[in-house]
Amino acid sequence: SDEATTLSVDGGGNAYITGTSYGSGSTYPITAGAWSNTSSYPYLAFITKINPAGNGLIYSTFLPIGSYNIFNATVDKNGCLYFVEGRAALPVTSGAYDATNILTVGDVKNVIKLNAAGSAPIFVSKVNAGWDPSIAVDQQGAIYLGSYVGTWGYITTLPQQQLTSVPGSLVTKLSSDGANL
Repeated sequence: SDEATTLSVDGGGNAYITGTSYGSGSTYPITAGAWSNTSSYPYLAFITKINPAGNGLIYSTFLPIGSYNIFNATVDKNGCLYFVEGRAALPVTSGAYDATNILTVGDVKNVIKLNAAGSAPIFVSKVNAGWDPSIAVDQQGAIYLGSYVGTWGYITTLPQQQLTSVPGSLVTKLSSDGANL
């Protein structure tokens, strides 16, 4: 079975749907040239771009490593999709921010920018993003995440506050290239 979890629409009317396909050997439609077409995991996060008329797939792909947890997604003016994913052991791309190197507690999520063709990530960063983070992208391409954090702690950019462990709201800004907080 398949379950949609997010919907975004770009300026041209294309719809971007993310969700989960449950069951190894999924029959969810994947297009040629997709980032990943593997269907051997029990949970498969998918990303699908549908044309403005709603009658054709522009692309449809799975994440390359079994995952079922795309939290939120948004699209920029160039048709690149940004989304937050929290389960897959995706490798950080070269030069991208990686909170796993400095964080021993918390809730590290993948922040992914997928190219407009749906065939490859532009970057994969790992940030402490809390629970069910929302995502937005400004006109310059900076990425904003908003979420709730528990008592496990989170990274701040102030040297005197490298780890804070107070529950509450968290807003994180990631640079447009995914390299810096």
